[in-house]
Amino acid sequence: MGAEGASLDDADTPSMAAQAAARLSVLGLLIVGVVSLVGYFFVFDWDKTQALERLSDFLVQRRALENTLFDEAQRNGERFRALFLGDYHDAPVLDEAEFGRYFQQDGADGPWRTRPEFYHGLRDREGGLIAGVSGFIAAGRGAVAPDHARRLVVSMRLLGRLGPAWSGAFANSTVSTPENGGLLYWPGVPWGLEAAADLRPAEGSVIASTLVEHNPQRRPVWTALYHDLTADAWTVTYQRPIDEDGRHLITFGHDLLLNAMLNRLVSDHPPGASSFLLGADGSLIAHAGSGERMAHIGAQIDLETLGDPALLRRYRLLVAAVGQASRDGVWMVEDREDHTWLAATELSGPGWWYVISYPKEVIADRARRAANQVVIGGVVLSFMLVVMVQLVMRRRVARPLAQLARAAGAVGAGQTDLVASGGLDLPIGERNEIGVLARAFREMAVRVRDHEVILEREIANRTGALEEANRRLHSLSETDGLTGLFNRRALDRDLAGHCALARGGGGAVALIMVDIDYFKAYNDAEGHLAGDDALRKVAQRLLSILRPGDTIYRYGGEEMAVLIGGAGAESAVGVAQRIVDEGAALAIPHPASPFGVITLSAGLAVLRGEAALPKTLISRADEQLYAAKRGGRNVLVVAPADPA
Repeated sequence: MGAEGASLDDADTPSMAAQAAARLSVLGLLIVGVVSLVGYFFVFDWDKTQALERLSDFLVQRRALENTLFDEAQRNGERFRALFLGDYHDAPVLDEAEFGRYFQQDGADGPWRTRPEFYHGLRDREGGLIAGVSGFIAAGRGAVAPDHARRLVVSMRLLGRLGPAWSGAFANSTVSTPENGGLLYWPGVPWGLEAAADLRPAEGSVIASTLVEHNPQRRPVWTALYHDLTADAWTVTYQRPIDEDGRHLITFGHDLLLNAMLNRLVSDHPPGASSFLLGADGSLIAHAGSGERMAHIGAQIDLETLGDPALLRRYRLLVAAVGQASRDGVWMVEDREDHTWLAATELSGPGWWYVISYPKEVIADRARRAANQVVIGGVVLSFMLVVMVQLVMRRRVARPLAQLARAAGAVGAGQTDLVASGGLDLPIGERNEIGVLARAFREMAVRVRDHEVILEREIANRTGALEEANRRLHSLSETDGLTGLFNRRALDRDLAGHCALARGGGGAVALIMVDIDYFKAYNDAEGHLAGDDALRKVAQRLLSILRPGDTIYRYGGEEMAVLIGGAGAESAVGVAQRIVDEGAALAIPHPASPFGVITLSAGLAVLRGEAALPKTLISRADEQLYAAKRGGRNVLVVAPADPA
């Protein structure tokens, strides 16, 4: 040791550590330099690609955000249609003689208007509160036709019930009729009470566009963007015609306030980018210019006549790109003439195009900054490498560090016991920090080994508990909490499976849709708790009479469904008839029913082979259920058999 120490202290003779340090430093500098140079170009290209992907992701998120209001308006239209048609055909809902309770006429031949008390707030005979609703029927000779009166009163009740829930997202909710009738839910705007006496609503352009002669395809109508003076907001109107058997009954509508969307168009986009809205017909709806300002908003302008060649060129590029593949519904188009990238996506509802223009220079500048960071990092790393190599080699820690590295590798490879038991050499005898580290490392290995044993035991216990919890959770997710029957989710899964088997093997699958007759009247008379109890009794009785292999589900509300697959489907008529018979046999008193007790109506459909599709089977069974209700209830209606 003394001789070795003397040679190391000899200033005239370079030490092996110094020579190795110098060589490693030069090699490290070369490697870092090459890596930094390659990294610069790689990161530059990679960041440009990432910038476009981030732009695409931004537009996907923006589309989801902006579509929220449009999608909700369309869902409300479908919900209103379903409720309206149900109430329109439900005889107990409206006695035509009550029309006078809701409307009054201005003179002998004047228009009809809703009574003011229904605007200020009044409960109808069913206990429903109607407030904020006003209506108007154009002047005409004679009384309002009974069917027209029925549609208006049914719509008025629905607006009174649904309007308050929708008022947070929409300016108002409207109903119009082709016979020049109209209803408006808009607290603070008594339109029907103040409308001019000679007003004819159906002759206005918006409502006229929903009439059969102007809209034979019966599509929902979206107006152009306009500024609503009453709401003091940029607005678009949604109109949903509601027809039945080729007859236009009513049109439901919303006014959508778009100020927030247009503000986001200006202020919320990637730095350096600009955005604009285009109509599918090539019209400019709104355009955010450079800076935090709106260059254009308002009446839709034909780009061909606008006089802005850049916007017209971008529109034509987008039209050409739409026929090609997109990424998550986003089209990326390069505008070589303007040195920009265009990202576009279509919004639902009015079918507008949301477009962002992103200058290439902005993307390149950001990519250069990212690449420069790689170079700076390489320089810093080079300096640190030289210093570290010199220090490490001068202190002769290569061997102890190698021992520690091997031990760390063993621990990383799961060989903790090898280190803890002393199977690997560690510099635990060194009287310095490395020795302390080595001893601490071995002690740590001992503790890790002990904890691994405990952890493995705990993981086994927790895994078993988690599997049991998952089994219970899965069962709860497919069970109706009120009746204990399987729920709609379970029906969708099982129905898809049975239909697939029927198509694959040429077998049959049957679906029975069951509904408790006059159940709303039962709930109104007896209370919802009694209704729940009756629903449970019916469900349990039906469950008890089914054959092995037949499955019953709660479909929704008072509706249940029975799924019969395989050979059992051929005898489903007998099962369905017994279901109807057992409903009456329960003898649950129902004073509001003409039968005096709770009864069941059922619709049965059987499909075979390739015709066995879930949606088709549900639709056909539903049709038979409604036929049973129209036929007097407490009956079974069976769909005609289809050939396999």
